[in-house]
Amino acid sequence: MSSNSYELSTVLRAHSDDVKCVFPVNSDCILSASRDRTVAVWQREGISKEFQVKRLLTGHDGYVNSLEFVPADDDCQFDLIASAGNSNIILFHLFDVDPATYPSAEPVDGLVGHHANICALSYSRKHSKLVSASWDCAARVWSREVARKGGVEKAEGQRVKSKAGEWGCELVLSGHEAAVWGVAVLEGGSADRTLRMYDLEGTCVRKFAALPDAIRSISCFPDFLNVAVALNDGTIRIINVDDESSKTLENHTDYVYHVAVNQQNGDIISSGEDHTVAVRTNDEQTLQKLVHPCQSVWCCAWMPNGDIVSAGSDNAIRIWTTSEERKAEGEMLQVSPWSINRNSEGGQVSDSHLASTLWRDLTRDGRGARPGKEDGENVDGGDIVLDIMLEDDKAPLQLRFSKDSDRREVAETFGREHGLTGEEVEKVAAFLIDSSVN
Repeated sequence: MSSNSYELSTVLRAHSDDVKCVFPVNSDCILSASRDRTVAVWQREGISKEFQVKRLLTGHDGYVNSLEFVPADDDCQFDLIASAGNSNIILFHLFDVDPATYPSAEPVDGLVGHHANICALSYSRKHSKLVSASWDCAARVWSREVARKGGVEKAEGQRVKSKAGEWGCELVLSGHEAAVWGVAVLEGGSADRTLRMYDLEGTCVRKFAALPDAIRSISCFPDFLNVAVALNDGTIRIINVDDESSKTLENHTDYVYHVAVNQQNGDIISSGEDHTVAVRTNDEQTLQKLVHPCQSVWCCAWMPNGDIVSAGSDNAIRIWTTSEERKAEGEMLQVSPWSINRNSEGGQVSDSHLASTLWRDLTRDGRGARPGKEDGENVDGGDIVLDIMLEDDKAPLQLRFSKDSDRREVAETFGREHGLTGEEVEKVAAFLIDSSVN
């Protein structure tokens, strides 16, 4: 990382709801996925620091929270954009770097197999495989090779034949006991606090010691000997995959949603529920906080030119840079005063912004969500009753549900009944799924 601090470069706005994922195709093109059910393709305008939306990709009937770029190969002449979310399907859209020939907003096809929200995608160029992770407690490996060989899984095998090529489900990586929130090549991290490593045959070759909280994201270091994992306890753990030794980076004060390792130098960025993106050098000596004007910073990624792209619950995408030529100037800074980075000593959100945040965080120990009975027992023939605190000065809202019900559906129904934001529904869902209430 440059010795200069990161500062705001520009702010991109096109989505109408939380931006859950960003993916830089290169330094001049960014993909973004949102709860508004679309994927945006952003292109830099000439040599400027500004980007414009070239296409909004449609086809999902639920929010989109994972993205991948699948380059053309011998099996398909087209570059592909893969996207997924709580529609439980992986959609393929055609991609073309020529703005004059951007393809239709409609998908060319998709992959069906998961039974719940697909929250992470990772493509291996070396193996030409796409790995997906889902709340259905499994990861799946998709490839064109299995389709060529006619070995598509008989029980659940789905194949598509289109401009995207012919794909099939090669492996189902099972064994997790809770939602799988992150994948990196053939490794997986889960809400059950375990990191598992699988071989090319789909066998779990190592189950690492349970971590202290749910794993939200995984990123490999350039040497592939270490992985960085983001946890709900506000920390980043660096784990050696050979001897399982680990060290802890305390980058955040709340949930960490995403972590990304710079493949050129090993620097680490992470984003979370504390309004910030944390930038930490590979030697772990320097920590910088980039403060955002929103509660949840859902995602962050390195751009090939060393810039950082991040996005969150204010529906905006921000690019940060150390380049003097790309730093924001007067008008942009006046419009987005919250976007200027602060160092770790001064990186605090103002009292006025904190006062406007009505959500009282739900945590795994139950702060903000209390069982209806002190001992947390089921009541009324198997129902569970929780008190959900949204504001400290108001009475809690009662949430009642069956222990056998789908926790995600419970949260969404509760959100509709009480007019919660998407961010608030996500927190209720995460608490119900992660907690030991049963």
